[in-house]
Amino acid sequence: MEIQNHMVLWNHASFNIFDIRRVVVQAGQTLRSYVLPASVFVMSVRGSAQIILDETAHNTRRFQIFHAGKGSVLNVEAAQEGFEYYCVYYKAKLSLPTHGELAALAERLRPFHVTYNLIPAEPVILYRCLTDMHKEWGKAEALGHLRAKVLLFQFITEVLNQMQSQDARSQKRDLAAQIITIIQSRYAEAITLELLSENLNYSVPHLSSYFKSRTGLSPIDYLIKVRIDKTAALLLETDATLKEIASSVGYQDPYYLGRLFKKHKGVSPSHFRTEHRLPQLEDSPSTTMRLSIGPPKALSYTNIVDNDYQRVGDGEDELNMYRGSRPPIGGIIA
Repeated sequence: MEIQNHMVLWNHASFNIFDIRRVVVQAGQTLRSYVLPASVFVMSVRGSAQIILDETAHNTRRFQIFHAGKGSVLNVEAAQEGFEYYCVYYKAKLSLPTHGELAALAERLRPFHVTYNLIPAEPVILYRCLTDMHKEWGKAEALGHLRAKVLLFQFITEVLNQMQSQDARSQKRDLAAQIITIIQSRYAEAITLELLSENLNYSVPHLSSYFKSRTGLSPIDYLIKVRIDKTAALLLETDATLKEIASSVGYQDPYYLGRLFKKHKGVSPSHFRTEHRLPQLEDSPSTTMRLSIGPPKALSYTNIVDNDYQRVGDGEDELNMYRGSRPPIGGIIA
């Protein structure tokens, strides 16, 4: 949802409240196929229910907020403890005159009709706003209705503000996964912190400290880990020389790779290959014949796991694997 653009449109809107209600649905009761007469905000305050808006079902959580436009179909199926919620019916439009760009934006986003929901991080602010709004709406004098309208604008402003904050946090959470994805797919290239910073539009200090807070490793350490794990796999799976392997994992100097490998694995690459590589059967007629007539033997596997450097999804599964790992080593990404 384009929160900033929604804020722009609401800032140019005029609106009227049709009704404000506090609704109690008893256990087992159901509100079926109610066609909304106006746009509406719904906020659950007690109990639970399944809310179905235009055939999309939601199992409610406390203080969850829903928005839907006029003509949407609402179904409410209360759970065993019943369900209680506030609903605010309103009608809004852009204030005249409206220039072409703003009108086009409103036509694309339809902010007063779009369906969405929010589990607010700070629900008490919104709850108090709704209770005050309901109280003012219940007063007979016109001043009460005017106060309710002011409170509705405050409510909408806070909803959009919290949605924007959650969207920003969501993008930030994805930052570590984006770094992992880049490193896993481009580990053989000359990746630098500056390159990551430029690609992801974050400063080097922020990018590095945030990644470490999510994974326990700096981007440098994570890149080294990916390269060392790939080196280990190639040592066991191929007859490639260390020079050939170094070139394939992003190092020009095989001696530098050898020192790194020993530091991380505890043995040199050659000793690692000797100690962990399984003997291979020769593809000879006698071997083939013995295998074909003898009883099947259980397959043996190495205990080297190479999933650490394989790209899976968007990288989120990697995020918590290395928390509590050793302190990062210093150095420059080659």
